[in-house]
Amino acid sequence: MAKKHRFVICNPELCIGCKACEKACVKSAYARGRLNKTRLNVLALETGKMPNQCRQCDDSPCANVCPTSALIFSKDSYIEFRESICIGCKLCSIACPYGAIHMNAESIPSIKVDEDDYKVGCAKGRKSVAMKCDLCAGREGVQACIDSCPKGALLLIDPINENHVYGKKLKGDQSRFIANVLGREYVEPAKEPETTKTEPKEQVSEQAPTSEAKTQAKTETKEQTPDAQSKTQTDTPTSEPKTTQATQSEETPVKAQAQTAKPEPEVKAKDAKKGKASQNTGKEA
Repeated sequence: MAKKHRFVICNPELCIGCKACEKACVKSAYARGRLNKTRLNVLALETGKMPNQCRQCDDSPCANVCPTSALIFSKDSYIEFRESICIGCKLCSIACPYGAIHMNAESIPSIKVDEDDYKVGCAKGRKSVAMKCDLCAGREGVQACIDSCPKGALLLIDPINENHVYGKKLKGDQSRFIANVLGREYVEPAKEPETTKTEPKEQVSEQAPTSEAKTQAKTETKEQTPDAQSKTQTDTPTSEPKTTQATQSEETPVKAQAQTAKPEPEVKAKDAKKGKASQNTGKEA
């Protein structure tokens, strides 16, 4: 039969046995007007550490044997405990299959009690009542033990509505642990589609042809380089005559200038001779 009641349980793989949940439980009980004693006990075993507390059984052996109806089935899917009508008969602690119910007491102010009596859960002059987890009934928000756990080891399991309550300092996934506690098969969460991961690879494959084209272009340029060299070799002889012609054309005006410049002194010499001859003729006359 599938479980229906909500209950708080601890993951022993995360528990460090700090007993912070016990202290928080006492403070919560005192704030709610209950007996300021812890409702859970941290156990240190060879297999690990974890607090032991009420599992809120669906068949509830403790409620079935209670003679005063101090333990009843609550409408909020848990076993409610009423301290005011508990007579401390211990039948519930005997019937509990998990050992999650223990007896404790508080002193009555009008009766003098020895200090040694405080070491005993049930003594003369003290009212003894059952101590069990009541899911912090009357407290607003998350249960005190869940809220105080430094590792987030404690959690509230809701098997019907799946509205599980986790600690604020939880790191990791508790779905496997919840499935093991409820006797269900653990289903791994669905992974993200691979298409999103392969998109960059597709882009790379699309860009691959461009790189091949680049390599082909490089090979073509390498193949074309010998032709270009042959062309340059064939072009060099044709370019040399042009340079010689240019040099010859540059030299010809220089020679012409030189040739035209040479007759000038001869003309001057001839003119000088004519001048002398004319002077001689004048003298003779």
